[in-house]
Amino acid sequence: MSSQEIELNLKRIFENFSEENFIFDLLLAYGISKTSVTRLKSGDFNLSKVEGEFLYKKKVFFKQEQSNQLLIAIESVAADARITKHAPRFAILTDFKQIVAKDLKLGKNLDIAIQDLPRYYAFFLPLAGSEAYHSANDNEADRNAAYKMAQLYDLLTSHNPDVYHSKERRRFVLTK
Repeated sequence: MSSQEIELNLKRIFENFSEENFIFDLLLAYGISKTSVTRLKSGDFNLSKVEGEFLYKKKVFFKQEQSNQLLIAIESVAADARITKHAPRFAILTDFKQIVAKDLKLGKNLDIAIQDLPRYYAFFLPLAGSEAYHSANDNEADRNAAYKMAQLYDLLTSHNPDVYHSKERRRFVLTK
């Protein structure tokens, strides 16, 4: 799944926004299978026994929280042994106006208005199987340029789907 598809999927969540289905729509937007999401919704994959919490092993912990408690609660979730023993990659808390998330592997936080989520799609890319490379001399400008190059690549391949399978390409490769 390309980054453009993920960003578009996130925008679609807000066209038909449902608080009840938000976490499930979010997981689907990042390419988690419908079967897995259905099983999480029915409780088969939900490892949390607390009403209103969803804990999907090695993926995500989700809970609705009061507005004034989001930042405090995210740190307590990150330290809660009941949750961390299942190694979720992300902890997500929301009041459906604001969303606070923590990447439990990297220790990075996200605190944004929930409507801004499509602009910050890269934060949750590990859900889609994409890991961000972090070098010792990591520069934000370089990261932003790399994201833009990835978007350009996605755009070019979507407009030229047969670029790697065309006869001209094979003829060029074979004659060299």
